Amino acid sequence: MTEAGHDFQAFESVAAWERSTVSARTSLLILWMSAPYMRPEPDNLFAGRLKQVLQVPAPPPVVVMSDHEGADSVAQVMNSGARAFLPTSMGVELTAKILAIVRAGGSFVPASTLVAMANGVGAPCASELMTLLSPRQLAVARAMGKGLPNKVIADELAMSESTVKVHVRTIMRKLKARNRTEVAVLTRELDAGILRRR
Repeated sequence: MTEAGHDFQAFESVAAWERSTVSARTSLLILWMSAPYMRPEPDNLFAGRLKQVLQVPAPPPVVVMSDHEGADSVAQVMNSGARAFLPTSMGVELTAKILAIVRAGGSFVPASTLVAMANGVGAPCASELMTLLSPRQLAVARAMGKGLPNKVIADELAMSESTVKVHVRTIMRKLKARNRTEVAVLTRELDAGILRRR
């Protein structure tokens, strides 16, 4: 299958993809997480496949597709190194646009996941962000909220990528966030609150 200058090929396993002639020039890899008859949680077999992809030299960005889009499943997948989670209920046109965003260095999770995480317990409320984070950390958190990778954040904020990584670790710890998606939810809530008060 070909779309907008990109060829799509299917492989029966990660090992088959690794052995193929296209593995070294793959710009995006889509993994199927589960079928309807399987448990909604990512199983050990899937986790092993994702780890296998991410251990190859210079792995391509990974997008996970699944019938299940529970917040816990999405969080586990994103924490494992995937760059996007796409439910199978999503339309083809929107899916194509999201794949283009991931190829360009962005990330994506369904809005329903963000809402579920925003209602979670243990994370600080958005209003606490101003006291928990320094202005520089808040700038990094807002950039994370846009789905930007560390390299792009470093360029936009005129700092080294290693400094961005330190800020990201600090932000995750201070906000008790399990992944970048939860940071995005909190920063968006904060910005929405600021806009409402103006």
